[in-house]
Amino acid sequence: MQSRVLIIDDDETLQRAWTHFLKKFQIAQAFNFEEGLRMFTETDPDIVLLDIVLPDGNGLDLLHAFKSARPQVPVVVITGQMDMQLATSAVKGGAYDFLTKPVNAERLRVTIDRAAETARLNREVKTLQTEKLLESLQQSPLVATSQAMQDVLGVIRSVASRQTSVLLLGPSGVGKTRLARLIHQLSSRRPRPFVEVNLTTINEGILESQLFGHVRGAFTGAVRENQGLFSAAEGGTIFLDEIGEIPPAVQVKLLQVLQDRVFYPVGATRPHEVDVRVVAATIRDLQALVRAGRFREDLFYRLSVFPVTVPPLTQRKADIPQLVQLVVRKICLKENQPVKEFSPEFLQMVVDQAWPGNVRELENAVEYAITVAQERMILEVPDLQAYLRNFTNPGPGTEVGERTVAMPSLENAFSLDEHLDTVARELISYAIARENGNVTRAATRLGLSRRRMSLYMERLGLSAPNARGRPRMQSSGVKNGQG
Repeated sequence: MQSRVLIIDDDETLQRAWTHFLKKFQIAQAFNFEEGLRMFTETDPDIVLLDIVLPDGNGLDLLHAFKSARPQVPVVVITGQMDMQLATSAVKGGAYDFLTKPVNAERLRVTIDRAAETARLNREVKTLQTEKLLESLQQSPLVATSQAMQDVLGVIRSVASRQTSVLLLGPSGVGKTRLARLIHQLSSRRPRPFVEVNLTTINEGILESQLFGHVRGAFTGAVRENQGLFSAAEGGTIFLDEIGEIPPAVQVKLLQVLQDRVFYPVGATRPHEVDVRVVAATIRDLQALVRAGRFREDLFYRLSVFPVTVPPLTQRKADIPQLVQLVVRKICLKENQPVKEFSPEFLQMVVDQAWPGNVRELENAVEYAITVAQERMILEVPDLQAYLRNFTNPGPGTEVGERTVAMPSLENAFSLDEHLDTVARELISYAIARENGNVTRAATRLGLSRRRMSLYMERLGLSAPNARGRPRMQSSGVKNGQG
């Protein structure tokens, strides 16, 4: 990528000469103080070549403005032979280097080449810092301003150093995955792998093979050996999300791992030893599943040696201001835009909502608000109201922020069938969005089988979720029941 050089000098002859010398760069030109200030903002240069003496202002003031706005940009100043004191002041003020008139072409080329390399390194460092910040914002730190979350983190710290299994309980979107990762990071297993497995995203027919591996020829299509996810987590931690969805046949093998630290890959005749810590999570009531005969009681007790219940956002309102701040920063950095602020009224509206989808839904709502705000630097109440209108209908007996479907007007005749389809479409869309695009979990939340969910989606014209986790409307005449 060509570096961008902004040349600021009132001498048009020198401007032409320097543009010729530096033709391998992208050149922008300015001929006075005001134009230089404007072009610096508009062209976002990698390097500035600045004449210290300008007809309408002091070049040192311009240098100060540049270094205040973007201190990493190399600014090469140009002075007359009698202006060495100005040159010294410029270097003290942050100038990258200085050249004296008449400027030697080769010296100019070498200086700008060095400045371009510095600019390139600065860009790489900034990119790495942004990536590191994004990673830290996505995974940690966990917000624990509220007493409820401080209590949870206290429990997590106490269990992290032990080798016991941990069962994370709580509704969808409260941050169970982050807590599982935190347990791993605080443990002696930190240098070893952390393997995350969402059990609802793996087809039941291949789940056993995915978790425990298989030998070559174990089944049709097994042309090579597969080590499996438990082996991939050797020495580290495996996080089994949505453990309540695991089928009975796989429950038996998981119990064997927890009891004996061994398992048999599919098709194998010899056991495979493994040293892995198991952290599991669920939104389901496992004890109810045990009573219903859908979850092994012995497996439940093995998994729940150390249960940790993560509270919903309604019980940790004190966390919301810092959560909003972190989410806004994360999204703006991800979109490569200036970090926005938010008004006190915007924040109060966020705090007042119930957020049944918890932190995940709050993140979706804030991202929506940032999109609505576009170029504005401060998020306001109307930016959030557009999101809330889709699912909020305060009315008699309805709590503030509770998601409902709007009641139709009965002043005129309407089609009940069409309205029921609209209700079903909204509820399915909302459930899928709340489960971050996971159709199987959304079906469970709605009390439907996965197949019945697919039939509903096909009839209502809903197709696979998009990148934001919301179902897409199918094109006319096209049927697609995939989720």
